[in-house]
Amino acid sequence: MNDIEVTKYLSVRSKTTILSSSLYFFKETFKKSILLSLYFNKSHIGNCGFFNLNNDESSYELRILIGEKKFWGMGLGKKAVILMLDYLKNNSNYIHFVWLNVSVNNLAANKLYSSVGFQLSDEKYKTIDGQIQNKMKYYFK
Repeated sequence: MNDIEVTKYLSVRSKTTILSSSLYFFKETFKKSILLSLYFNKSHIGNCGFFNLNNDESSYELRILIGEKKFWGMGLGKKAVILMLDYLKNNSNYIHFVWLNVSVNNLAANKLYSSVGFQLSDEKYKTIDGQIQNKMKYYFK
C-alpha cells in the first residue's frame, strides 16, 4: 500500500502502517463492511470488500486492490470480483446493486468491470488530487 504505482488510482493515498491498517479494519467492521483478503497459492496478494452499506438504496460499494504487481494481468481481479458478486447474490436478499468508482485512466479496471456486467452511470467523482473517476453499478436480477 506504500507503493505509488500500486495506489495511483486510489481516491485517497496515505502512508500505511500496521496500526493504521488495524484501525481501518475495526472502523469498517463496525460499519457492517465485509473485508476480505486475496490469496494466490498461499501468498497474500491484495484486499477487497464491500463498504458503505446504504440501507436506503440497498447497495454496497465494491473495492478491490491487488497489491502484488507480479500477479497483475493474470485475470485474478476479474475472478475475485465475480466471486464477490456471487457471494452477495447467494447470501443477501436485500442488496439490489453494487457500485464502485474507477479512474477514467485505469483502462484495465474499466474493461474488467464492464466485462462482468457493471454499467457506467452518469455520475462522476473527483478525488482529492483531481483525478476523475466514473461511477459504475452492477444490478442484481
